[in-house]
Amino acid sequence: GGGMSSQPFFVEGVREALNSPGEFWVDRNKRILYLYPNVTAQVRTGDTLVLDLEAPHLHTLVRVSGTAERPVKGFSLRGLTFEFAAHTSLLPYEVPSPGDWAIHRGGALFVEGAEDVTVESCRFSRVGGNAIFLSGYAKRTTVQRSEFAYTGDSAVAAVGRLRLNDGFTVDTFPEDTLIRQNHFREIGIRGKQSSALFSALSCRT
Repeated sequence: GGGMSSQPFFVEGVREALNSPGEFWVDRNKRILYLYPNVTAQVRTGDTLVLDLEAPHLHTLVRVSGTAERPVKGFSLRGLTFEFAAHTSLLPYEVPSPGDWAIHRGGALFVEGAEDVTVESCRFSRVGGNAIFLSGYAKRTTVQRSEFAYTGDSAVAAVGRLRLNDGFTVDTFPEDTLIRQNHFREIGIRGKQSSALFSALSCRT
């Protein structure tokens, strides 16, 4: 417990810390994976435990990227499953508006410089950070009839950019975003500040 001031560091990759279900350690020299499985079934000594293991590498699985002057238009994603994006806990976070809420500018689906993007009947499961991130110039995005489960951070984030504050010369922000008939559950598995929808420097969401 406690805030970041009382927990100023993060320890990872230490074999001696392998003491809880769901943790692992890799001996790179011997090429051996030590795993403390997170299972509820009882396994007797000598029995074989069969597991499916995923080792995520990518933080962003799909990137829709244009500019305000030359935006991507009319892009649609329907019936897709986004799973096992890498966690973003140790990547840079920013505070986009007054307050202390920090967020990583990234997601399993990242959209910037786009108009009329549609995400429909998709499934986002066990992505390590935000599921969908609408960054800067993103107009008339629709997210509907999709499922979000076990996301590392927020499910949908819409965050603008301020002139000169982060290197941009004009203000750009998501606007007219429609989010409807979605199912959100187990949001923020890794992040302390997370929600089904995070909106900052955006309008008409």
